[in-house]
Amino acid sequence: TIDGASATEGVLVVKDDDASAAGHLVTFNSAIGVSNQLADVQIGSTSEAGNALFKAAVDSVLITFEGGDHSNETAKAEFQSSITATTINLDDNTGASTLTVNATNGAQTVAGAINGVTAGDGTLAIIDDDADAAPQAITFSGTIGGSNRVGALTVGNSTQGGSAIFTADATVTVTTVVVTGGNNADEDDDNDSVNDEQ
Repeated sequence: TIDGASATEGVLVVKDDDASAAGHLVTFNSAIGVSNQLADVQIGSTSEAGNALFKAAVDSVLITFEGGDHSNETAKAEFQSSITATTINLDDNTGASTLTVNATNGAQTVAGAINGVTAGDGTLAIIDDDADAAPQAITFSGTIGGSNRVGALTVGNSTQGGSAIFTADATVTVTTVVVTGGNNADEDDDNDSVNDEQ
């Protein structure tokens, strides 16, 4: 478990300093910031990749994705439980940034605004990697792309289902929306209540 000494204290940084290379995966099994919220969770930097898997709940004022200065230096993180944040920022540089939310452990919630640092930055990917099963829903309650539109919203992919619910307050502004069914009839996708997309 990782917590701030007091609420909104502390920064968790995940990066790999191997130049021009994809980041090695760092896995966090326990909750982060749930007792005392962190100030920031940073994935990657302007010159380094970052690659993280969060298996339990994450609570941080900011969650920041920063692509590096080489195309291999991607900033990516997968969340398998709830996310609570004020703002999640996706910043593509030469390396891209990708936030993946996976309902592998059941339905979950994402609270907080999700924005590109520049219009068109970042990918928000929604999946449920449970094989041959209907996807559990991930509910978003914050605005997506409100200050700067997100580059892509993907729900499911060619081998995995995905299900997303955007509440009435969760206006969505993105460049591209792609909804894809998995490779089993039960892996149908669902993308509900998208209020505004570009």
